[in-house]
Amino acid sequence: MKAIEFPGVETVQIIYNMFRQRPVERFFDLANTASIGIIVRVPLAGGLLSGRMTADTVFATDDLRAYNRQGEAFDVGETFAGVPFEVGLGAVSGLTGTQPEGSTMAQFALRWILMSDAVSTAIPGAKNAEQAVANAAVSDPPPIDDGAMGNVAEVHEQSIKPFATPAGSRHGLSSPSCVSDIRESRAPTATGLLASCSRIVNRSASKDSRRPLRL
Repeated sequence: MKAIEFPGVETVQIIYNMFRQRPVERFFDLANTASIGIIVRVPLAGGLLSGRMTADTVFATDDLRAYNRQGEAFDVGETFAGVPFEVGLGAVSGLTGTQPEGSTMAQFALRWILMSDAVSTAIPGAKNAEQAVANAAVSDPPPIDDGAMGNVAEVHEQSIKPFATPAGSRHGLSSPSCVSDIRESRAPTATGLLASCSRIVNRSASKDSRRPLRL
């Protein structure tokens, strides 16, 4: 929360996803009151929320998901949102099948993030053009229904929340880690965003024009 106190700050990057919901408890309201945009990073919890990982998934030794699972190198929130891998897999299993018809698990997770009015944009990674297009498509579907939103809340409460620890801890949920001033990008184009970030965003990063970004 300290980040929004600096002069000239227009946006803040923060980790927020189905497994890491603590920011909504207080930070979102403070940022909204200060008219500061929120750029959500790590929206798929290190790939857990893609729905493609299993207990047999193996990560390279230089992959943070292999060497930082317990916060050995830096904030554990960067790795699977601070949740033990096996616990995360179980939680994803509890979410699978509740996503809107025609949506992948990853699209469901991204659309869930955009359900918050406080969020200006999300920046998921994409390994190829197909994934980038799938990410961008989440700006078009209708809102997630109450039943699916309730299931996410229930899974988080029962499976994920017990692993949340105080903000700022290497092994817990940290405060916003990156401050961004994007005065020169009030109305970014899809092409420009892809070129500059190699990622897809699904809404304009400006708080003044929080509308879906269409490709």
